[in-house]
Amino acid sequence: MEHLRELRERKNLYQKDVAAALKIDRTTYAKYETGDSEPSFEILKRIALFYEVSVDYLLNFELPGQKTEEKQAMKLSPDEEEIITQYREFNERGKEKVREELYMMTLSGIYKNSIDVPGMEL
Repeated sequence: MEHLRELRERKNLYQKDVAAALKIDRTTYAKYETGDSEPSFEILKRIALFYEVSVDYLLNFELPGQKTEEKQAMKLSPDEEEIITQYREFNERGKEKVREELYMMTLSGIYKNSIDVPGMEL
């Protein structure tokens, strides 16, 4: 489960946000991130749906010759590259403002791609 923290940070979320979306306790989710505990298969599927990755990726399992989702996930679109370039031009105050705005947009859910997860509100 070594990818959990990275996936969460990419979405600019706190552990409590992910735990709430998954309907589990924050400390339980924290233990998944640190490797102190392993999720049930049902929770593992919900985590995969939440982060839009495969269970194999979460488990760090790869067949020989298979392209990893990590490599695919790291490829940036031209729009994403432009956003990063512009972000790097901001001073620390400007960067903080961008992060705050992204966080608020993420919490609102208005601008998110929707994923239908049975029994779960994302």
